[in-house]
Amino acid sequence: MKLFYGYLKSFLKEDFNTWYYLITLLFIAGAIIINYTVDFEDGILDNLPGALPRTLAFLAFYMVSYSIIILLNRIFYPKNTFHKQKKFWLKIFLGFFILSFDTAIHLSGFISFVPLPIRYLVLKILNNLMSLFTYLLPLWFIYRYIDKNSTSYYGLTTKGFNLIPYLQLFLIVIPLVIAASFIENFSSYYPVYKQNPAAEYWGIASWIPALGYELTYGWNFISVELLFRGFFVIGMLKMLGRHAVVPMVVAYCFIHFGKPVGECISSIFGGYMLGIIAYYSRNIMGGIIIHIGLAWLMELVSMLN
Repeated sequence: MKLFYGYLKSFLKEDFNTWYYLITLLFIAGAIIINYTVDFEDGILDNLPGALPRTLAFLAFYMVSYSIIILLNRIFYPKNTFHKQKKFWLKIFLGFFILSFDTAIHLSGFISFVPLPIRYLVLKILNNLMSLFTYLLPLWFIYRYIDKNSTSYYGLTTKGFNLIPYLQLFLIVIPLVIAASFIENFSSYYPVYKQNPAAEYWGIASWIPALGYELTYGWNFISVELLFRGFFVIGMLKMLGRHAVVPMVVAYCFIHFGKPVGECISSIFGGYMLGIIAYYSRNIMGGIIIHIGLAWLMELVSMLN
C-alpha cells in the first residue's frame, strides 16, 4: 500500500487546486442528481430510436461534459496549451465516438433467430464480446497509425508489472464489496447474470452457462480499462500530462449512470485512484485485475445472497 499512498501523495502535491477540484465535484454531483432524478441516460438517451441517433446523442453528451472540465482546466491552469492542438481534439473525438458507438448498439434486434430459451444468455455474452470490435480494434488502429511512437498499447503490457501491491489493495476493498451487496439498489441490480432457462434447454448443469457468461463479463473490463486508463490517461500524457486524470474521471463516472447510484459515486474515487496509478506506472494491468476481481466478487456475493 505504500506504493499507492506515495502515488496519491505525489499526485495531489502536483495537481491539487482547491477551486478546480471543488467545481469539478459540484459539476459531477449536479450531473448525478439530474440523471438519477429524470433517468436521463437509461430513460432518454438509451431509448432514442436507431443506432445512429443514439451514437450521436451519447457522443454529444460525453464530449460536452469532457469539454467543460477541459475549460475548467484552462481557467485554473492557464499555462496549459494542449487545447490548441488538433491532435488532442481528434483523439478525444475518436475515443468518445468509440465509447458512444459501443453504448448505442443494441444487439437484441440481430438475434431474433436464436431460440427463445437461450436468447438471454446469447445476448449477454455477445454484448460483452462486442467490445473486441468496438473498443480493442479501433483503439489499436489509433495506437498504430496516430500514436505511432507509443511504446506500449496504452499500458496493456506486463513489462515492469508487480502484482503484489494490487492484491493488497484488492484485499482491502473486499469488505466494502460484501457490505454493498446488501444495499437494496445493489442487490436489485446484481448479479448482472440472471437466472434463465439456457441450462435446462441444453440439458447441462446451471453453472456451465453461468461460467461462460462470467468469463466474457470479465473480458469486458479489459476494454474499459484500455479505454479509460489506457487511452484517456496514458494515451494523452504527451499532450496533457497529469491533467489527463481528472477529465477521465468525469467521463468514467458518466458511464456508470445506468448502474446503482452508490456504484456511480464510488466510480469517482476508484477512477481517480486507477488514473493516478496508470499515470505513474504507465501500466493498466493492475487496474484490469482489480476491476475484474471486484466485478466477479460482486457477482459471487450477490448470487450467494
